[in-house]
Amino acid sequence: MSQNTSNIQTPGYTRKFVTQEAQVHTPTTGGVRTGQVQRTFDQALYRELLQRESQAAHLETVSTTLSSIEKLQGSPESQTSISARLADLRDDFIGLAAKPESVELQADVVNSAQIFAASMNTVANAIIDKRSETQDAIVNTIDTVNGLLTDIAQLDRQIFQTQGTQQGTADLQDRRDLKIRDLAKLVDVVALERADGTMLLMTRGGATLLDRVPNYLSTSPSRIAASSYYDPSGAGGIAPIRLGDPNTGVDITQDLRGGQLGGLLELRDDILPRMQAELDELAHMVAVRFKGKTAPDDGAPGLTLFTDTDGVSIPGDVSGSVDYAPPILYVGFASRIRVGQAVMENAELVRYGDGGAPKVPPASGSSPPDPIAGSTIFLKNVVDHVFGTTTLGGSNHIAFNTQGLGANPRRNLTSSIPANVSLIDFAQSVLVKQSSEAGWAKARATEATAMKEELDFRYSDKTGVNLDEEVVMLTVLQRSYAASSRVITTVEQMYDSLFRIAG
Repeated sequence: MSQNTSNIQTPGYTRKFVTQEAQVHTPTTGGVRTGQVQRTFDQALYRELLQRESQAAHLETVSTTLSSIEKLQGSPESQTSISARLADLRDDFIGLAAKPESVELQADVVNSAQIFAASMNTVANAIIDKRSETQDAIVNTIDTVNGLLTDIAQLDRQIFQTQGTQQGTADLQDRRDLKIRDLAKLVDVVALERADGTMLLMTRGGATLLDRVPNYLSTSPSRIAASSYYDPSGAGGIAPIRLGDPNTGVDITQDLRGGQLGGLLELRDDILPRMQAELDELAHMVAVRFKGKTAPDDGAPGLTLFTDTDGVSIPGDVSGSVDYAPPILYVGFASRIRVGQAVMENAELVRYGDGGAPKVPPASGSSPPDPIAGSTIFLKNVVDHVFGTTTLGGSNHIAFNTQGLGANPRRNLTSSIPANVSLIDFAQSVLVKQSSEAGWAKARATEATAMKEELDFRYSDKTGVNLDEEVVMLTVLQRSYAASSRVITTVEQMYDSLFRIAG
């Protein structure tokens, strides 16, 4: 009882009690024999608690990462968001259309284009960096998992060796259960206790982590780039998570879908690549719409306003009047998009397009062609159609890709963002969707944590030390002791009386 009250604040401690067995009275024996120290334990509640620990840790891991990205992107109403920067570029083109000869307004357009590209670079690179941090966290988490498996295996052996002795195993079992709970926060684990007191630990996908001896996880550090991905075939540049040997062990990457490790894998392989792909899709569509390659040729001049790092090309730019490039060809473009070199060197191109000022044939063959004064066909196309949903010829732009996104050709990442919308609407939808994902993840994590804490309270209430109950038990023992003392005193008095009568 004193052990229970002194450990009331000890994490993982369960209430202990001693079994008692009455002995047959003989000339040499009698009274009560005490057995081993036992503990109060609820196997069903404990298993459910492990599952709740895994769910809460998984969702909290996802929520923490998405919240950091949301802070970087800003709210949908922010004037520094990607959609706001794209709207600023449109507004500067509207201003230039009203006064196309203005050198200052031409410079404003180029400056806004640079700011938009820089905003895209910042957010896209942040997502890539988060994937890299996630990969590092996966490696570190695996080290922690293996350390816990070592500790649990050692406790398991001690429990097996101590079974049947007077010492008992209750305290060792408490320590092992607490370690298993720590393990459940990292990986979704199922714990099955055998009759001999040892524990079988498996992932919920069926991979054995502990069967008398630990089965360690292994992986190799991987450098994450925009085009990196995990694939069971070994492609993609990201090493799998294996049981045992990092080269020949069984690949269980796809079985690890719970706990912190499961949350990290979901971020690395699904959530962050899809968010990156949505930004890549926006970057590519902005570039090709300005280039004039999102509809059959309608005679409108194009402008290589945005390019890849070389300042000339657009990734995935294919031959022909329309660009039907698949997303895999421009993975990571949002992190690299810049203003084209020709525009940087000659801001007047934002007035006319790549071809420069339109010209009319000379009056005589000896004179050079003359520019068409005040031609605004390019600016009209930009204001009314590049930023709209239709082309100058009245046909629809090709739709945004919302399927088959990302670098992994076998994963088929998809987005729920509408595909037939304007550039600004798509940018706004990306921001709203990714912001709402962060909010939804936080709400789910909060709910899962509350459910875990409620179950933890129930488990502690049922198996832990209740001070009120211990006081009641102490009172009962004190009264029992006092009653027993009075019985002994009465018996002694009776014997004394008998001796005096007989004597």
